[in-house]
Amino acid sequence: MTSIVLKSFSGEIPNLPTYLLPDTNAQLADTCDFAQKDLRPLRGGTAVLTAPAAIKGVYTEEGSKWFTWPTETQAYKSPVIGEVYQRVYFCNNGAVQVAQYWNAISSGGIPLYSWNVGVPQPTVRPVLTLVDRLTLPDYPTYTATVDCWYESGGKQYQKQSGITLTPVQGWRNYTFTRPVRNTVTTAKTTTTTYDGDGNPITTVTEGSTSGTPADAKLVVQIIIKDESVSPPKEIFNMIVSAGATNPTRSTAFPGGVEGTLLAPEDSTTATILLNWGAVETRAYVYTVKNTFGEESAPSPAAIVSPTYIQDVRVTYQVPDFTGYRPFASVAIYRTSGTSGSYTQVIDQISDHGTYADDASHKASAFGDALKSQEWYAPPSGLQGLVALPNGAFAAFKDNVVYMSEPYRPHAWPYSQSFPHNVRGMCVGAQSLVVTTAAGVYNLLGSLPKNMQQQRIAIPQAGLSHQAMVAIEGGVAYASNDGIVFVQGSTATMNLSQQFFSREDWRSLYGSMFADMRFSYHDGFLFGTSNTANIGFLVRLDEATGTLARIQGNYGATFYLPVDDNLYYAVGNILYKFRSGAYNTLAWWSKDYILPRPTSFSAFYIRARGTVSITIYADGAALPAYSGVLNGPTVTTGYYRLPVAKALKWSVRFQSNDVIEEFAMAESMSELRSV
Repeated sequence: MTSIVLKSFSGEIPNLPTYLLPDTNAQLADTCDFAQKDLRPLRGGTAVLTAPAAIKGVYTEEGSKWFTWPTETQAYKSPVIGEVYQRVYFCNNGAVQVAQYWNAISSGGIPLYSWNVGVPQPTVRPVLTLVDRLTLPDYPTYTATVDCWYESGGKQYQKQSGITLTPVQGWRNYTFTRPVRNTVTTAKTTTTTYDGDGNPITTVTEGSTSGTPADAKLVVQIIIKDESVSPPKEIFNMIVSAGATNPTRSTAFPGGVEGTLLAPEDSTTATILLNWGAVETRAYVYTVKNTFGEESAPSPAAIVSPTYIQDVRVTYQVPDFTGYRPFASVAIYRTSGTSGSYTQVIDQISDHGTYADDASHKASAFGDALKSQEWYAPPSGLQGLVALPNGAFAAFKDNVVYMSEPYRPHAWPYSQSFPHNVRGMCVGAQSLVVTTAAGVYNLLGSLPKNMQQQRIAIPQAGLSHQAMVAIEGGVAYASNDGIVFVQGSTATMNLSQQFFSREDWRSLYGSMFADMRFSYHDGFLFGTSNTANIGFLVRLDEATGTLARIQGNYGATFYLPVDDNLYYAVGNILYKFRSGAYNTLAWWSKDYILPRPTSFSAFYIRARGTVSITIYADGAALPAYSGVLNGPTVTTGYYRLPVAKALKWSVRFQSNDVIEEFAMAESMSELRSV
């Protein structure tokens, strides 16, 4: 005697003919869940919210307040350590933006306020102006005295102390009234005397000079003492002579100073000129900060060489902040000495004006070193935002993957180029998996700055960023040939090829390729589309896996780790996955090809609810009639069948409850013994 018995159930294997399927598999498995080996419908979703527009992007932190977007959007919580602003970073329409979670609401909708990520980089170099000081930078309390005298042959004449100088240009040009030479000259005299004979004798007495010699040169001594110590300490002593061939030089002050004395004989005024040497050559840049405290990359540098008595006036220009988080302050940085490193001079709250850099500033008095040398805002046109485990973000444009500074999502200094355009990215167990138009790569490394590319030896290109998802131990992505699983440095299509040939995959799901989306939850790989009313569920937490179809258009999915739930959007309604009542399943067994034509006359079913049954004999549905099959809907029990003899038999169920067992035999007595 012949019988067909089904005590466990499984899904489709499209690449096998219906008559070669294992007994438990199906030629059609729609909206089925095979986790318990029986045949039960996939549970429907529970509506969570109705958004003001169709949902293409979703974000929540705890499941009570939501952001929803009408365009494709990836959103993540801020990775900043000690986050105080409740920031949410998201990418849509080619821009990476930031919002604050406090304005999320229970009914969803886009953020009330959002800004472009990053801080605009100043593009205008600072204008540097040297300004002379009237004081000595390192000596707030000092005295300066000037002595002068005439000198000739090593002797001093007419020495005066404490002369008052008249400043013409402070610490550069002074005048004073030179002492009048006190030289006295007697005239030559001639006397005549007579000898005893009466002859005249003429005697000539030469004139004489006394006081300051006429050839004496005017000399000035400048003495400066530090009065902040007791007793006062001499810090500068310079002697300058009028008419000297070369200026007198002193290195008592940084950069050195040269002194020249001008004392023309036809003038009662003498002039002291001090020529100061450059202390150093400095480079200045400035950055701007926003009200999040985020800092921009620096402006172009400007260079200046101040002397010891000069301050540097820095004039800066704040860039346009339109579309960005508002401006907060300007920070000015400069180099010091021979070091090429920039350190902060000041961080001031002003969007215009100047700052005078005191020449007394030493490196030890400066603020922090410049960290934002390459903290550029992310470029426009990015897509596929992902959060890396090291606190950084990554997104791509054309053939380049861009990455942010770890824990500083406003700064994007790093990039990796690929031979072909990037299709999508997904964070795996140990790497960032990058699919391109001609293959797949791993980006390996603990930090974005040291990530290295590793080509994975599989030729299949990815379809899109949305058709990638992290699963236990790796990443799954959709290709034109099927589903690729990446684990570490290897990739395989083995599981996909258990279900699909290339032709099956393209025939069944080719209409989804343009907007296919992968999600993963509780062992299910969930393939959906927003435009094609088809999809699939692959259960991966089994040795061989199971495949079932699903129906519907899904605009977005979002996994929330806090409650371990997957959420999905249909139109403008958001649902919690597998949390509601049972859907209606459809399951059609394999084609059983018997060795001889057989007439089945009875069947038995054990189910928890009502089941609609269609039995096929040689491809034709058996008629249902009252009193025999009780119509097409049955419950648990034994039933007779209309008379039919056939070689090929199959059975199809529809139900919104669990089906535990089915058996069909040639006679009722035989059926009761199976």
